[in-house]
Amino acid sequence: MNYQICKGCYRKIHEYGLCEECKEKYDLVGSKTKTIVLRNHDYAHKDVSIDVDGQKGFFELDELNEDEIKYLIDRGYLISAHRDLKSKRQLTYLLYPRYNESLDHFFLVKAIEKYVRKYTTKVYLYQTLHPDIIFIAKNKIIAIEIETGKINNNKILENKVNINNKLYGKYWFFVVTSKYYKNKYKKYKSTYNRFEVPKVIRKYFKNNERRSKQSYAPEKKAKMTSDFKLIFKHRRRIYSGNTP
Repeated sequence: MNYQICKGCYRKIHEYGLCEECKEKYDLVGSKTKTIVLRNHDYAHKDVSIDVDGQKGFFELDELNEDEIKYLIDRGYLISAHRDLKSKRQLTYLLYPRYNESLDHFFLVKAIEKYVRKYTTKVYLYQTLHPDIIFIAKNKIIAIEIETGKINNNKILENKVNINNKLYGKYWFFVVTSKYYKNKYKKYKSTYNRFEVPKVIRKYFKNNERRSKQSYAPEKKAKMTSDFKLIFKHRRRIYSGNTP
């Protein structure tokens, strides 16, 4: 046992519980033979300083306090160093990758999502069937495929390219986790490394940054009942045999 309760409580806890002095530090949650479950009062108070969403999956270590770091690590987050989209200096992050996903792939997906959200909230992430990132800019659907260079089967890659060309036309591109993979993918479609991505994304929102909310026509909003309807409109046409 690693708890710092007094020796008297260790000997008598199953029969008498905690002494008054130990009660000031701990709550007795449960007690069985050879097992004592305690809750540290200090830790309970520290929980108040934890202000993070455990479902987010992506945090910069320097933005967290000590209690938040421990809280996230206890929930399966991994500490990993990566270069952000605008910095060539490595920073340390806490990441919770999705099922069967590498840290490099997950980090780049989340870093790009974070950047796109500077311009729009219409950003969607996927793991299978669809590109990794889809966002909407000026009522156009833009798709991004994040690649780690691990696809060695050209047929699989060509199939992915053909499907995306049919669904998104010229409005999709590759982003590679390492600049050394760029030549492999640019033969099929426009390909960028992480440092080039911000400039590419900004182009899709050009002239939109200073536009007021009143500049959007209400009738256009009414036509688009949901972003998902717009995203999958072309998919339905293609699989039904009709061209967009």
